[in-house]
Amino acid sequence: MDVAVVVAADDAHVDGDVAAERQAGQLGERAGERPGVGADGERARPGERAVGGAGAAAGGGGDGDEDGVDGGVEGVVGEAEDGVEAGVEEHSAAYVERAVAAARSAGVQHLVRSSALGADPEAPGVGRDHGLGEAAVKGSGLGWTVVRPSFFADNPVSYQAVTVLGGDGAFYGASGGGRVAYAASRDIAAVAVAALLHPEAHAGQTYAITGAEAVTDEQVAALLSEIVGRPIRYVDLGAGYGDGLRSQGTPGWMADHLAFFEAVKANGWAAAPTDAVQRVLGRPPTPLRDALAEAVARAR
Repeated sequence: MDVAVVVAADDAHVDGDVAAERQAGQLGERAGERPGVGADGERARPGERAVGGAGAAAGGGGDGDEDGVDGGVEGVVGEAEDGVEAGVEEHSAAYVERAVAAARSAGVQHLVRSSALGADPEAPGVGRDHGLGEAAVKGSGLGWTVVRPSFFADNPVSYQAVTVLGGDGAFYGASGGGRVAYAASRDIAAVAVAALLHPEAHAGQTYAITGAEAVTDEQVAALLSEIVGRPIRYVDLGAGYGDGLRSQGTPGWMADHLAFFEAVKANGWAAAPTDAVQRVLGRPPTPLRDALAEAVARAR
């Protein structure tokens, strides 16, 4: 069965972990370029790089159409297809729709979609884009599996490494004491890989991926302090978070997305752990401390 992964998660570490599974032989020996990174080392445009399944080659951009979607899907060898990555973009659902169309044209039979908790076409903010992307996959007429991760455990380090590992030893947000069941990127990738290897066992399933417990960002800071060996603070910027991002040059739409994410945390909408990792992988979720330690090691 030809299988495509349509990745629309915002963290390239998830894509990298899927590639690592491939290098380990679980999805074939040929690992492509790191998804989300172009051949010149710069971050790729949505649709430019791909994550694939067993025996898949790297899905290069630019060979099919100007945005690389067809080039990524058609650059396939063996039993699996490459999909595309659609990262943090103002209207990412359009890229997913185009990727689905390209996969269908290439004869792909099963899609694995990385989405997000709270995805719904009627939701506000970025939840709507994720919901529309899911709708495109589920309405494709192909087999599908959806992976809905909670907030990535990597995020405080991945996006704020300069201040966490240097600078003032802090990371910033507006979670207001809300708890989050942070998901380890390795767990998200492992569930996606399970769906790739055994699509028939996961067809029509939506997996909400979380950690085992919900914590506040202050607790995340305490864990990071232990890992780094010096005090790390969490600084809550409250209602001024979005305006602060804009003042530093963040595009307005992205500032709105990020402020929405913090509101999700503050309202406790990502606080409930699920048993998806245990059900799919037969093991508990990766402990948050371990996931944070891996993120620190990657950033150093």
